[in-house]
Amino acid sequence: MKDLLIGAADLYDWSKIKVWATSARQSGFTGDIVLLTYRVAPDVVEHASKLGVDVYQIEHNSFGGPITHNDKGRDTQAHQLRFFHMWQFLSTDDKYQEYDRIITTDVRDVWFQKNPSDWLDKHRDILCKSPLVASSEGIKYKDEPWGADNMINGFGPLVWNVAKEWTIYNVGVVAGQSFRMMGLFLTLYHMTTGRYIPSDQSAYNILTNQTMATQFMNTMHIDDWACQCGTVLDPQKSHLELSDQRPIVLPDGHVINPSGEEYHIVHQYDRVPKILSLVESLYA
Repeated sequence: MKDLLIGAADLYDWSKIKVWATSARQSGFTGDIVLLTYRVAPDVVEHASKLGVDVYQIEHNSFGGPITHNDKGRDTQAHQLRFFHMWQFLSTDDKYQEYDRIITTDVRDVWFQKNPSDWLDKHRDILCKSPLVASSEGIKYKDEPWGADNMINGFGPLVWNVAKEWTIYNVGVVAGQSFRMMGLFLTLYHMTTGRYIPSDQSAYNILTNQTMATQFMNTMHIDDWACQCGTVLDPQKSHLELSDQRPIVLPDGHVINPSGEEYHIVHQYDRVPKILSLVESLYA
């Protein structure tokens, strides 16, 4: 069975999507690639089709009505809505049955150094027991100001009092068995709707650290799955106290783990000048 890579884009033109789509194909990924779009530039469909990326324009909310993108005064509804529409895409006509595994990532700041399906193949035995893959940010909530604020605003100080000792896992890179991913999408949507915007990250961490903890294979930066640059490599956050080993940026801009293996996925690459320079040169 084939794998699926699925993402969502709002207010993007092709320049914000091309690294995600192009690098996925150049990595050797042969599965389906689906992009759910809300308000995007007209050039997206034309460019995406050349890479075999299927684009679906979304205009309805979870009740079938028109989307109010600026709900609660913040124009970030796609952060929450994407999970409902990913669930809807997979559940319609049982489409999830076409796929072995599903990978979902952010779009604007994700670069595939290697084929993610290869990593999932290598860890197939573990995925039989823990069918979902979470990617650590290498830091605990108590040591990351943005994450702390996001959890407090999303779920309140009583949840925060427990969550502060948790390792943060990034909702921008998630993978796993098809049926389990479909269920995760619907759960995440209903945990976020009506809450502080955006609360997808905080909701996801309640699942990874407690509610669904046994379902996740938790990866760290010693693994070669995903590098979360926003905490472990951002030069503006070098003062943060990590709970994980720091990745290595090679002179040419590629990113390896402490064992010398290239990460399959590099997330938030735009926060690290050396990596950004390489990516821009590769996909100019």
